[in-house]
Amino acid sequence: MADEGVLLEVSGLKKHFPIRRGLLKRNVGHVPAVDGIDFTLAPRETLGPQIYNMKHALIVYLDALWETLDVLHDLRYGDAELITNDPHILERVGVLGEDVKQQIGLAEHLSEVLASGLEVMQTIYNNQLQTLNNRLALVMTYLTVLGTAILVPNTIATVMGSPFDLTPGDTGWYLGLIIGSTLIATALVFWWVRRAKWFPKKVD
Repeated sequence: MADEGVLLEVSGLKKHFPIRRGLLKRNVGHVPAVDGIDFTLAPRETLGPQIYNMKHALIVYLDALWETLDVLHDLRYGDAELITNDPHILERVGVLGEDVKQQIGLAEHLSEVLASGLEVMQTIYNNQLQTLNNRLALVMTYLTVLGTAILVPNTIATVMGSPFDLTPGDTGWYLGLIIGSTLIATALVFWWVRRAKWFPKKVD
């Protein structure tokens, strides 16, 4: 049974590409791209490093294929006195060279697929970072407005409390001053924040 953290589990995957030769393009064999491969698709947190490791292993595999192709090329077109000029042997070496070229083509195609996968993962991460940035910007904007609503009455109370000898009869205009100043300052800050376009257009 698959683990709950695994996104996809595949066992016994096979993919063979046909080898066609001759005028009628008859199928003379198959090139096993994958044969009996088992793999699991990990969660998003570990998928990126696994794709990177697969691409690194694929580069090493491509290097080995190119070295093999160079050896086959030397055997096929090298000095006949040092190697051979038997047409049957040369034909077999040529067939091996074609098979290696097909493997190189498949490996390069797989490399492009893995590169596309890395680009998709990078796009997903960038979108997540942008969403987090928008949410933080929204929180900071509202904290700015809320801070104004708290600091203005506190400042007025501090200024009016020390030098002025207020009496109970001054309660009405004093509360009106605090409430009015707070509402006006909060409205001005909210208007300025919207004009400065600090509010993100889309949070998600």
